[in-house]
Amino acid sequence: MGQSETLSFLLSGDKGSVYLVNENAKFWKLYQMDNGIVKLLYNHEKSMLMSVTSNNMLGQYIIRSEIEVKNLMTVKLSGRSNLDFCWIGSGLLAYVGGESTVRILDIEKDENFTLNLSTQMGYIQNETILSITYSAAKGIIAAGTDRGNIAMWKFMQNKAINGEPEASWQLMHAKFLQSMSIVKLK
Repeated sequence: MGQSETLSFLLSGDKGSVYLVNENAKFWKLYQMDNGIVKLLYNHEKSMLMSVTSNNMLGQYIIRSEIEVKNLMTVKLSGRSNLDFCWIGSGLLAYVGGESTVRILDIEKDENFTLNLSTQMGYIQNETILSITYSAAKGIIAAGTDRGNIAMWKFMQNKAINGEPEASWQLMHAKFLQSMSIVKLK
């Protein structure tokens, strides 16, 4: 987005509008989605903005300037409600939505895959994931569950098998934290 990027903010509202705002409070409407925006995720490397609406629609946009925005795709996301998101790499977006699954979208390859909890690793059948975060330094996805567990997947660089990216993520044993739902991780 140029030199002004470091002094800009992105904001959205409950009517679906997304704006770019500079340090002088000058703003530009970038685009409009059909429902209220509940989450904005910006990827600085790619000048890419992901917007999620209240009805689980995901919009992917490239922002070239305050007047040049391109919609790359808009799709309906799987999941129940109260979705949580995080970037787990340059073009990998992970999200959870009240299931026992982490869904990962590979934005660059236009592919997706899932990571699942397993009773063999100490998770309870029908345990659901409510929150997610990622440590790039450790290569670990951490997710909070409705049963008070922290689920972690470690990225194993050399474990990819025949184009199956989920094989690169190893689920670790359940780590019990508290006897209530873990709804937010950072």
